[in-house]
Amino acid sequence: MTKTIKFGLALAYNRATQVPRWAQLAEAHGWDGCFLGDAVWGQDPMIVLAAAAMTTSRVRLGPLVIPVPLRTPWKIASEAVALDHLSDGRLTLGLGAGAAWMGWHAFPDAVTETKARVAMLDETVDILTLLFRREPFDYAGAHYRVNLTQLDVMHYPPKPVQQPRVPLWIPAIWPFEKSMRRALKGDGLLAEARADDLARGSSGRACMAGECCCMDTRTVLQIAVPVAAAAVATAVAAPLIADAVSGDDAPPDPMPAPDPSASAANEAQAGRAQIENLPTRPLHTAPAPVADPAPVAPTRTYMNPVFDADAPDPSVVRGEDGAYYAFTTETAGLPFQVLRSEDLVHWERKGAAFAGSGPAWIDRHRWAPDVTRTGDHYTMLYSGRGSDGNMRIGYATAATAAGPYQDRGVLVDAEGVGYTIDPDLVETPDGWKLYYGSTGGQDASPGSGHGISEVNVDIADDGTLTVTDTPRVVLSNHGERTLVEGALLQQHDGLWYLFYSDGRWDAKGGTDDYAVKVARSSSPDGPFEKLGTPIMSAGNGFTGPGHMSIATDDSGRDWMLYHAWGQDAAKGRMLMIDPITWKDGWPTVGDDGHPSHGAATAPVVE
Repeated sequence: MTKTIKFGLALAYNRATQVPRWAQLAEAHGWDGCFLGDAVWGQDPMIVLAAAAMTTSRVRLGPLVIPVPLRTPWKIASEAVALDHLSDGRLTLGLGAGAAWMGWHAFPDAVTETKARVAMLDETVDILTLLFRREPFDYAGAHYRVNLTQLDVMHYPPKPVQQPRVPLWIPAIWPFEKSMRRALKGDGLLAEARADDLARGSSGRACMAGECCCMDTRTVLQIAVPVAAAAVATAVAAPLIADAVSGDDAPPDPMPAPDPSASAANEAQAGRAQIENLPTRPLHTAPAPVADPAPVAPTRTYMNPVFDADAPDPSVVRGEDGAYYAFTTETAGLPFQVLRSEDLVHWERKGAAFAGSGPAWIDRHRWAPDVTRTGDHYTMLYSGRGSDGNMRIGYATAATAAGPYQDRGVLVDAEGVGYTIDPDLVETPDGWKLYYGSTGGQDASPGSGHGISEVNVDIADDGTLTVTDTPRVVLSNHGERTLVEGALLQQHDGLWYLFYSDGRWDAKGGTDDYAVKVARSSSPDGPFEKLGTPIMSAGNGFTGPGHMSIATDDSGRDWMLYHAWGQDAAKGRMLMIDPITWKDGWPTVGDDGHPSHGAATAPVVE
């Protein structure tokens, strides 16, 4: 597949009167972009670029980069929308945490602590993504809070010309994983390098005389070349360019390096002379130009929660129509709530899984449905409390994922055990098995001898389920904080992983140790080795994450869908989603084991 190189000029800041003319000349000579630096104290690049936008019609324009601690996210969004409209959709917005050594210490109130500035960058990317949608939202971060739901939409500025957002370029430093992941939240990355990398001529991290190799991760490789150092820049970029394109798609000819003895008085004149002598890019006159790749859609993103209302104990299945369906514990007056999504990110409530109040044998507590495709129909297992006070597991069937479901009665009786809850029906090489929580009660002390039970199940052609043996505990709650529940069995790389939740969450602000844990075994029957530490626990403004389900997107990646409370507990347990990553034989989820709270790459759904 051919690739396209695009070249832009990285102009010096504090040259406001020269930038519009430089941009005009660059456009006339076939360059593709003009980018301008920023500083803690200097001429504002967004204002200067607005002037350049009015004197050009083709080149892309943008700051490289705005140190986000200098501006609030909404200030950046306001300026970006204005500049995107003035340029008719030619803005590329470079964002960074800022280099504290560039004079920041002269201003004691400026944020210079690295972790704080990086966190502000993360939150700014999240908030900008939402603001550019021009839709109401609430956001609560460590540094910024937004309650756009409190502002009448009539006061919102227009959307940017470019949708779904103005392209964001973010610095990335290889091989630091957090830095690379941060850059992937944007639409392009700025591959940074230090002086020693430049001396080694590293093609993987090409630093161009103090500026960056700017890679648009969606469509093309774009390079911003400093005006005063094009000769050095072209030499450093050569290995990278050679790997990306054919000889027909070459950078402009090198320009002479600046004279280090030049005085400040004639610096502007020298810069003007150099740019006026810019060569015309051969890309526009080559006899066999490199074909541009087909347009690629911007990376889709999402932010938690993906359903901002009560959706406790979710179970997710893909329906025969290709859509995803989530079934939850009773809420909103629905005995078993049904949600539907085309992409695992945008969910809408479709109603109840059953007609009326649901299974007649349940007196109260219609909990934790689990839906699985079994042959040519869908089977739902669920928990309910009978009039005698005991919890039981029943089942129902439907021809389609959305239902309606027809109750088929009780499958597993309580048999004197106070809690028989949270079923998970799984097909294994040995046949169908049912896993469920079996404890002596929600206040049972650790080590009560109960935990996750397993029983073999036969499924007839007409959908009838029959328990074929005696239940047995395969995962004890020995060593756990209270009960264990929310069982889910998943096979990965030859091993069987039993996910479960334990701990408690107190709405009054008491206990908050509810979390997701996991154990593994070479057999679905155990014995299971516990990881011990949670793979998902409270953090980033969310509490009580747990009772999860797993859905697979069209790229083959597994996603954990689970519930969690936000800062407004009145909303209940909201629906959340985060990708599962496997490391050293164990799953990892979310933001270092906590719910993700910023914009992240969405599932791939065709």
